[in-house]
Amino acid sequence: MLAAWVVLVLVVMMLCCYILWGHNYWSSRGVPCPPFLPILGHFHKLKSFSVQRWIYVDQVYHSYTNRPYFGLYEIMRPVLVVCDPDLLRQMLIKDFEHFTDRESLAGGDSDSYVASMLGSVKGHKWKVLRSVMSPMFSSVKIQRMYPLVSKHVNTLVSSCLKEAEENPSVDIMSNFEKFLMDSIATCVYGIDCNSFGQDKPMFVEMAEEVLSISPLMAIKFFILYAFPIVVKTLRLSMDIKPVQFFREVVEKSIKAREGGQYRGDFIDIMLEAREDPSNPRPDKPGLSDKMIVAQCIMFLFAGLDTVATCLTSTTHLLAKNPHQQRRLRQELQDLVKENGELTYQGIMEAKLLEAVIKESLRMYPSVHYFSRVCTKDYHIPGSKVHLKVGDVIQCPLYSIHRDPAYWTDPDQFCPDRFLPENKHKIRNCTYMPFGDGPRICPGMRFALVETKVALAKLVLAAEFRIPPGHETLALENYMFLMKPKKGNHRASPGLNQGASHDEVQGKMRGFGSGVDTTVAPPQVHSTAMSRHLVNTFFDVMESIVSEGVIGDNLFHDKGEEVGSSGMFL
Repeated sequence: MLAAWVVLVLVVMMLCCYILWGHNYWSSRGVPCPPFLPILGHFHKLKSFSVQRWIYVDQVYHSYTNRPYFGLYEIMRPVLVVCDPDLLRQMLIKDFEHFTDRESLAGGDSDSYVASMLGSVKGHKWKVLRSVMSPMFSSVKIQRMYPLVSKHVNTLVSSCLKEAEENPSVDIMSNFEKFLMDSIATCVYGIDCNSFGQDKPMFVEMAEEVLSISPLMAIKFFILYAFPIVVKTLRLSMDIKPVQFFREVVEKSIKAREGGQYRGDFIDIMLEAREDPSNPRPDKPGLSDKMIVAQCIMFLFAGLDTVATCLTSTTHLLAKNPHQQRRLRQELQDLVKENGELTYQGIMEAKLLEAVIKESLRMYPSVHYFSRVCTKDYHIPGSKVHLKVGDVIQCPLYSIHRDPAYWTDPDQFCPDRFLPENKHKIRNCTYMPFGDGPRICPGMRFALVETKVALAKLVLAAEFRIPPGHETLALENYMFLMKPKKGNHRASPGLNQGASHDEVQGKMRGFGSGVDTTVAPPQVHSTAMSRHLVNTFFDVMESIVSEGVIGDNLFHDKGEEVGSSGMFL
């Protein structure tokens, strides 16, 4: 019995020593760090019910105004939050060889589909895959998909107008999600998916399952977040259950292309880089069928919520700033007069349209921070701080995008900041909604095309206004996204400039898609991609470690609610 107690005491002492050693990481390097709790570090603040992550980080950011970085502890994992744009540029671009990897959600199974995604692969494997995939996102190849995107935008506009005629308000964000679901299904998977119909397609059901979090997956994410070595040791896979469905969809599309079908979508583009098993070429690696499936799944993860968030926040800002909305509408009307329709080239050259979207992404970046992993020991220039392989750096996008040191009146919506004549005033690495350096988001061009086409056609067809009770843009409390809350983004009905629905329908045929728009049935099914299980998983932890139970000052290392856009359609 005595021996058991001795062992227990020794284990507790070893655990305490490990915690003290782990939470001494930044103070031993002279890096400032806000107060934290034992074991949890700053986790109770970064995953808090009451304060969104980016708000807490912003508070810490402004408390270290004169410091280029500060340290945080995500449970036992040390993270360096880099605030100085010059240092970020040094790390992300000039010294990229030291920070080549992103944080991966692949888990411990290196053969999983998640591990094969471009955003997850590391080191040399990433360089090879990037060299194969980069040409796929060229302007020329994305232009091929403009008619496909434009067709679904027409359905989006038609559905909004129809819904506005029959209801007192329009759920604009839900409609954006449906449009993007259809766009991804067509442009990535090569299938037609009517998300605006009365019956929910199987593709939508499977996509919702992919983007939702089961209790088991929530546990896996927590273990990956808190104890990554356990995930690697147990080789836990982070693949989702419906992978088999999407694999079959992609394989069916590939067989159709082998039979002579051509759509000009991402499947066609990826097949151009497909490897030939009968004639392998080490000097020119290609994509395996598994890699093709993995990239298709990646589009769902990376391309739906982010673009829907951008479109929702942009329409909200335009509704709150009617003068800017009128300016944008005038620019687009001039383009239609000049070209006869909204062409791909015209939309890409619309300067104010691009400036409006960029200003929206500055104020509400879809992803409020991004991270890089140190892959080669690094000495921070001008300091005594050394980073080791495996250390994580994070860029607080929200805080940098709203810092008055870099932006005049940062809380004001001012698209003119991004007009060509003012771009020279923007300091390097103070605007990075898609990241920066070689690991910048590869799908940036395609995401912007979807955003520009959808926004342009909606602004031409409708006038955005905020209905009573929706003056603020309420945001979810997600770890990564600044996603507007579901159900809070409604619009009041009414057509732009007194036009009737049929008149707008007629104009839709001149929008450049070559496809007549059909009016979707008024009944709408929400495609909300719920991740609330991740939040609720930590409810008990949050209540136990609340400030009323354990004070924040127990350990101290020495070292806005935003509402919904309304549309008068």
